[in-house]
Amino acid sequence: MGIVAEHKYYTENKRFDLFSRVIDAISPTYDIEIRSIVELCGVDKGLGSISDRREQNILLRKMLSVAPKERVPRHRLIRNLIALGEYDPAEIEIRLFERDFRLDGPAARYKIDLALSRAVRSPGLMDEDRIVLLDKARELAASAASRFSYNKAVLTAYCEVGLETARLTGRQDVFDVAISELKAAETETGDADITRRIARLEKKMTAIAVDGEVEYSAAELAVDED
Repeated sequence: MGIVAEHKYYTENKRFDLFSRVIDAISPTYDIEIRSIVELCGVDKGLGSISDRREQNILLRKMLSVAPKERVPRHRLIRNLIALGEYDPAEIEIRLFERDFRLDGPAARYKIDLALSRAVRSPGLMDEDRIVLLDKARELAASAASRFSYNKAVLTAYCEVGLETARLTGRQDVFDVAISELKAAETETGDADITRRIARLEKKMTAIAVDGEVEYSAAELAVDED
Protein backbone atom coordinates (compact mmCIF):
# COMPACT_ATOMS: atom_id res chain seq x y z
CA MET A 1 0.00 0.00 0.00
CA GLY A 2 1.44 3.38 -1.01
CA ILE A 3 2.13 6.19 1.43
CA VAL A 4 -0.83 8.24 0.17
CA ALA A 5 -3.16 5.25 0.40
CA GLU A 6 -1.88 4.42 3.89
CA HIS A 7 -2.44 8.00 5.01
CA LYS A 8 -5.96 8.00 3.57
CA TYR A 9 -6.73 4.69 5.28
CA TYR A 10 -5.39 5.97 8.60
CA THR A 11 -7.24 9.26 8.29
CA GLU A 12 -10.53 7.56 7.43
CA ASN A 13 -10.15 5.16 10.36
CA LYS A 14 -9.64 8.10 12.68
CA ARG A 15 -12.65 9.84 11.17
CA PHE A 16 -14.80 6.73 11.58
CA ASP A 17 -13.81 6.45 15.24
CA LEU A 18 -14.48 10.15 15.80
CA PHE A 19 -17.92 10.01 14.20
CA SER A 20 -18.74 6.87 16.17
CA ARG A 21 -17.86 8.59 19.45
CA VAL A 22 -19.88 11.67 18.51
CA ILE A 23 -22.94 9.53 17.76
CA ASP A 24 -22.55 7.65 21.05
CA ALA A 25 -22.58 10.96 22.92
CA ILE A 26 -25.68 12.37 21.21
CA SER A 27 -28.80 12.89 23.29
CA PRO A 28 -31.88 12.93 21.03
CA THR A 29 -33.76 15.07 23.56
CA TYR A 30 -31.76 18.14 22.53
CA ASP A 31 -32.54 19.80 19.19
CA ILE A 32 -28.97 21.00 18.75
CA GLU A 33 -27.70 17.43 19.02
CA ILE A 34 -30.30 16.19 16.55
CA ARG A 35 -28.99 18.84 14.16
CA SER A 36 -25.55 17.30 14.66
CA ILE A 37 -26.91 14.04 13.24
CA VAL A 38 -28.18 15.85 10.16
CA GLU A 39 -24.82 17.58 9.72
CA LEU A 40 -22.99 14.25 10.05
CA CYS A 41 -25.01 12.96 7.10
CA GLY A 42 -23.52 15.68 4.89
CA VAL A 43 -22.08 14.64 1.55
CA ASP A 44 -18.84 16.64 1.83
CA LYS A 45 -17.85 17.19 5.45
CA GLY A 46 -19.77 14.46 7.22
CA LEU A 47 -20.04 10.78 6.41
CA GLY A 48 -19.28 11.57 2.78
CA SER A 49 -15.66 12.04 3.83
CA ILE A 50 -15.55 8.26 4.49
CA SER A 51 -15.19 6.55 1.12
CA ASP A 52 -16.43 3.10 2.19
CA ARG A 53 -20.22 3.15 2.00
CA ARG A 54 -20.46 0.04 4.17
CA GLU A 55 -18.65 1.87 6.97
CA GLN A 56 -20.97 4.82 6.41
CA ASN A 57 -23.90 2.44 6.82
CA ILE A 58 -22.58 1.18 10.15
CA LEU A 59 -22.60 4.76 11.41
CA LEU A 60 -25.99 5.49 9.86
CA ARG A 61 -27.57 2.50 11.59
CA LYS A 62 -25.96 3.67 14.80
CA MET A 63 -27.56 7.10 14.31
CA LEU A 64 -30.93 5.46 13.75
CA SER A 65 -30.62 3.49 16.97
CA VAL A 66 -30.08 6.81 18.78
CA ALA A 67 -32.67 8.84 16.85
CA PRO A 68 -35.04 6.46 15.00
CA LYS A 69 -37.41 9.25 13.97
CA GLU A 70 -34.82 11.19 11.99
CA ARG A 71 -35.45 11.07 8.25
CA VAL A 72 -32.08 12.20 6.88
CA PRO A 73 -30.02 9.19 8.11
CA ARG A 74 -32.65 6.91 6.63
CA HIS A 75 -32.47 8.73 3.30
CA ARG A 76 -28.70 8.36 3.28
CA LEU A 77 -28.83 4.68 4.23
CA ILE A 78 -31.28 3.90 1.41
CA ARG A 79 -29.13 5.80 -1.05
CA ASN A 80 -26.01 3.89 0.00
CA LEU A 81 -27.71 0.50 -0.21
CA ILE A 82 -28.81 1.23 -3.77
CA ALA A 83 -25.31 2.37 -4.74
CA LEU A 84 -23.90 -0.86 -3.26
CA GLY A 85 -26.32 -2.98 -5.28
CA GLU A 86 -28.05 -4.20 -2.11
CA TYR A 87 -31.50 -3.88 -3.60
CA ASP A 88 -33.53 -6.09 -1.26
CA PRO A 89 -32.23 -4.34 1.90
CA ALA A 90 -32.88 -0.98 0.20
CA GLU A 91 -36.46 -2.02 -0.55
CA ILE A 92 -36.95 -3.08 3.06
CA GLU A 93 -35.65 0.28 4.30
CA ILE A 94 -37.99 2.14 1.95
CA ARG A 95 -40.94 0.11 3.23
CA LEU A 96 -39.93 0.85 6.82
CA PHE A 97 -39.66 4.53 5.94
CA GLU A 98 -43.15 4.52 4.42
CA ARG A 99 -44.49 2.73 7.49
CA ASP A 100 -42.91 5.15 9.94
CA PHE A 101 -43.30 8.33 7.90
CA ARG A 102 -45.29 9.66 5.03
CA LEU A 103 -43.42 9.20 1.74
CA ASP A 104 -41.43 12.37 1.09
CA GLY A 105 -39.56 13.68 -1.95
CA PRO A 106 -36.16 12.10 -1.21
CA ALA A 107 -37.69 8.69 -0.42
CA ALA A 108 -39.80 8.86 -3.59
CA ARG A 109 -36.68 9.68 -5.59
CA TYR A 110 -34.81 6.72 -4.08
CA LYS A 111 -37.75 4.46 -4.84
CA ILE A 112 -37.35 5.42 -8.51
CA ASP A 113 -33.57 4.98 -8.31
CA LEU A 114 -34.04 1.50 -6.85
CA ALA A 115 -36.44 0.43 -9.60
CA LEU A 116 -34.13 1.86 -12.26
CA SER A 117 -31.01 0.25 -10.79
CA ARG A 118 -32.72 -3.13 -10.69
CA ALA A 119 -33.65 -2.76 -14.35
CA VAL A 120 -30.22 -1.57 -15.50
CA ARG A 121 -27.70 -3.18 -13.16
CA SER A 122 -29.17 -6.55 -12.21
CA PRO A 123 -26.91 -9.21 -13.77
CA GLY A 124 -28.09 -11.89 -16.15
CA LEU A 125 -31.30 -10.27 -17.39
CA MET A 126 -32.43 -10.35 -21.01
CA ASP A 127 -33.19 -6.97 -22.58
CA GLU A 128 -36.89 -7.87 -22.65
CA ASP A 129 -36.85 -8.33 -18.87
CA ARG A 130 -35.01 -5.05 -18.38
CA ILE A 131 -37.63 -3.27 -20.49
CA VAL A 132 -40.43 -4.69 -18.31
CA LEU A 133 -38.63 -3.48 -15.17
CA LEU A 134 -38.00 -0.10 -16.79
CA ASP A 135 -41.71 0.29 -17.43
CA LYS A 136 -42.37 -0.36 -13.74
CA ALA A 137 -39.78 2.31 -12.93
CA ARG A 138 -41.56 4.65 -15.36
CA GLU A 139 -44.88 4.11 -13.59
CA LEU A 140 -43.28 4.88 -10.22
CA ALA A 141 -41.55 7.95 -11.61
CA ALA A 142 -44.67 9.32 -13.29
CA SER A 143 -46.66 8.92 -10.08
CA ALA A 144 -43.94 10.56 -7.98
CA ALA A 145 -43.56 13.41 -10.48
CA SER A 146 -47.29 14.09 -10.21
CA ARG A 147 -47.13 14.12 -6.43
CA PHE A 148 -43.87 16.10 -6.12
CA SER A 149 -44.29 18.27 -9.20
CA TYR A 150 -41.39 20.69 -8.66
CA ASN A 151 -38.98 18.33 -6.90
CA LYS A 152 -35.90 18.44 -9.13
CA ALA A 153 -34.45 15.20 -7.76
CA VAL A 154 -37.65 13.26 -8.46
CA LEU A 155 -37.94 14.78 -11.94
CA THR A 156 -34.27 14.09 -12.69
CA ALA A 157 -34.75 10.46 -11.69
CA TYR A 158 -37.76 10.35 -14.04
CA CYS A 159 -35.55 11.67 -16.85
CA GLU A 160 -32.95 8.97 -16.11
CA VAL A 161 -35.67 6.36 -16.58
CA GLY A 162 -36.42 7.98 -19.93
CA LEU A 163 -32.76 7.83 -20.95
CA GLU A 164 -32.49 4.14 -20.19
CA THR A 165 -35.77 3.45 -21.98
CA ALA A 166 -34.41 5.24 -25.05
CA ARG A 167 -31.15 3.33 -24.89
CA LEU A 168 -32.82 -0.07 -24.69
CA THR A 169 -35.84 0.49 -26.95
CA GLY A 170 -35.08 3.52 -29.12
CA ARG A 171 -38.21 5.22 -27.77
CA GLN A 172 -37.82 8.80 -26.59
CA ASP A 173 -41.39 9.41 -25.43
CA VAL A 174 -40.68 8.69 -21.74
CA PHE A 175 -37.75 11.10 -21.75
CA ASP A 176 -39.77 13.73 -23.62
CA VAL A 177 -42.52 13.70 -20.98
CA ALA A 178 -40.04 13.73 -18.10
CA ILE A 179 -37.84 16.52 -19.47
CA SER A 180 -40.91 18.65 -20.20
CA GLU A 181 -41.92 18.35 -16.55
CA LEU A 182 -38.40 19.28 -15.44
CA LYS A 183 -38.52 22.31 -17.74
CA ALA A 184 -41.86 23.31 -16.22
CA ALA A 185 -40.22 23.16 -12.79
CA GLU A 186 -37.38 25.32 -14.11
CA THR A 187 -39.86 27.93 -15.34
CA GLU A 188 -41.80 27.87 -12.08
CA THR A 189 -38.84 27.99 -9.68
CA GLY A 190 -36.09 29.76 -11.64
CA ASP A 191 -33.61 27.29 -10.12
CA ALA A 192 -30.28 27.51 -11.97
CA ASP A 193 -29.39 23.97 -10.91
CA ILE A 194 -32.41 22.68 -12.82
CA THR A 195 -31.11 24.49 -15.90
CA ARG A 196 -27.76 22.68 -15.53
CA ARG A 197 -29.52 19.35 -15.07
CA ILE A 198 -31.59 19.86 -18.21
CA ALA A 199 -28.45 20.60 -20.23
CA ARG A 200 -26.71 17.43 -18.94
CA LEU A 201 -29.73 15.25 -19.53
CA GLU A 202 -30.35 16.54 -23.05
CA LYS A 203 -26.68 15.99 -23.86
CA LYS A 204 -27.06 12.37 -22.75
CA MET A 205 -30.15 11.96 -24.91
CA THR A 206 -28.28 13.36 -27.90
CA ALA A 207 -25.53 10.78 -27.32
CA ILE A 208 -28.10 8.00 -27.25
CA ALA A 209 -29.75 9.28 -30.42
CA VAL A 210 -26.37 9.37 -32.19
CA ASP A 211 -24.86 6.04 -31.14
CA GLY A 212 -27.16 4.47 -28.57
CA GLU A 213 -24.63 4.69 -25.79
CA VAL A 214 -24.72 6.47 -22.47
CA GLU A 215 -23.27 5.44 -19.16
CA TYR A 216 -25.92 5.10 -16.47
CA SER A 217 -24.92 7.48 -13.71
CA ALA A 218 -27.66 8.07 -11.19
CA ALA A 219 -24.97 9.00 -8.68
CA GLU A 220 -23.80 11.82 -10.93
CA LEU A 221 -27.07 13.67 -10.48
CA ALA A 222 -27.93 12.31 -7.05
CA VAL A 223 -26.16 15.03 -5.13
CA ASP A 224 -29.15 16.73 -3.55
CA GLU A 225 -29.11 17.42 0.14
CA ASP A 226 -31.98 15.77 2.00
